[in-house]
Amino acid sequence: MKKIWGVVAVAASAALAAPVVQGYETRPYVSVNGGIAIADSARDSDDGVHFNVQVGQRLGRYLGLEFGGFGTDFDSDINGYEDLGARLEALVYLNDHPTWSPYIATGFGAINTENTVTGDESEDGFVNAGLGFIRYGRLFDSFTVGLRGDYRYRHTVDLSPEDFGDHIVTVGLVLPFGSARAVQAPVVAPEPVAQVLDTDGDGVPDDKDNCPSTPAGTQVDENGCPLPDKPAALAAERQFEHVLFPYDRAELTARARQILDAATPVINQLIERYPNLEVDVSGHTDSRGTDAYNQALSERRALAVKEYLVRKGIAASRVSANSYGETRPVATNETDAGRAQNRRAEVRTRDRAPGN
Repeated sequence: MKKIWGVVAVAASAALAAPVVQGYETRPYVSVNGGIAIADSARDSDDGVHFNVQVGQRLGRYLGLEFGGFGTDFDSDINGYEDLGARLEALVYLNDHPTWSPYIATGFGAINTENTVTGDESEDGFVNAGLGFIRYGRLFDSFTVGLRGDYRYRHTVDLSPEDFGDHIVTVGLVLPFGSARAVQAPVVAPEPVAQVLDTDGDGVPDDKDNCPSTPAGTQVDENGCPLPDKPAALAAERQFEHVLFPYDRAELTARARQILDAATPVINQLIERYPNLEVDVSGHTDSRGTDAYNQALSERRALAVKEYLVRKGIAASRVSANSYGETRPVATNETDAGRAQNRRAEVRTRDRAPGN
């Protein structure tokens, strides 16, 4: 018995190894299983040992048939039974994987039952149903073997004095024989990729390019034609991150100074490109407080930002400070979060041509 279970263990290891075929296995096979039979309480007997041998074949992607014989020994001093029988089963596979094959099984057969205590015998029919799996692999890199597990409910009919319903759980081996002829999974040829011509390399295909000879590096629109030059006034326009203030305060926070420190070098770069650049600073408040008080508070906030920018090296003549009180909210004043966004100063740049 130990040698038998040793073979099962080796085969189980092989079955859990790498796949062996590219499609599901269709060779006929022999399957040898052993396990436990849980006796119906009506038998008034202990659980038994069950063995079965069957031959089978997968007939298609989702259907297989098996025929075989079995024996069960319910050992008990009160009511012992020995069952011998044969069955025919249909297996409905749940996938077409090459190595992993779960299935649902159903079938029928005939059984001879002998009471080992009284010597009484009975020949009856039965139906059964259950589920299982087969996991294929290679044993010693030479032949295919499958590890199998099964559960069946076997209902024996017309057995006096009453029917028996036994639960049977087994494990075992599946040994295909003959030349390997696994069904290959269908190969879908990739669709040919159409060659898209873009002669001038501007990212717009030739069949949609109204300007097919655009010089390299030119920015184009969706029709492949050059974009018009952006006016200097628009190129110089830039809005920076809002500078936020605590409630009823105009002093710059550490975060506010970080924002302005990051904005200063960008503004200086813009000044080099646009000598007439101006910096607009606008102060704002939330809705709490009187209009007059909020107007004065927003002015102090705008001046605080302007003074910091001047200290960082931006000419005071370029920076204007404007105050709008609570008149230009960017968020609701009905929540704390919204009011926090409204307590702000905004920094923008713009180009002013001479004489404007």
